[in-house]
Amino acid sequence: MDKRSKIILFPFLGLSVLLILFSYYRFVVVYDFPFSLRVPCDPSVEMCFATACSVDLGDCQGMIEEPTVFYKNVTFLANTVSSCSELGECPVFLDCIDPLVSSSVCEVQYCDEESALEEEAECVGYEEELFGENFNHL
Repeated sequence: MDKRSKIILFPFLGLSVLLILFSYYRFVVVYDFPFSLRVPCDPSVEMCFATACSVDLGDCQGMIEEPTVFYKNVTFLANTVSSCSELGECPVFLDCIDPLVSSSVCEVQYCDEESALEEEAECVGYEEELFGENFNHL
């Protein structure tokens, strides 16, 4: 291996090792990555995604008449889950899904035209019932 190849190879290997260590620290040690969940949504109070239930995902359990699932997407950092107890009590998460509480640790995605296309779902909810489909958002 000539001198020129070593000059290129060693910095490249060093940067690769640093990148791997940084990624390990970020994802495994600190849990600094976004985590998304679909959570139940009440269309009488908020704009929800509406889609047919999926047997594979277990959405249809207990449904007899109307196989429609109403949900919203909640995204938060995975390191906030560490504050949850083993009993399933998670005050941070509960604040995220409550439509009356504003939380800075998570982002709630309600249904709109653009997100409905991405999710392949329909928008159903309070705003549509109150103002109709032709309501212009300010």
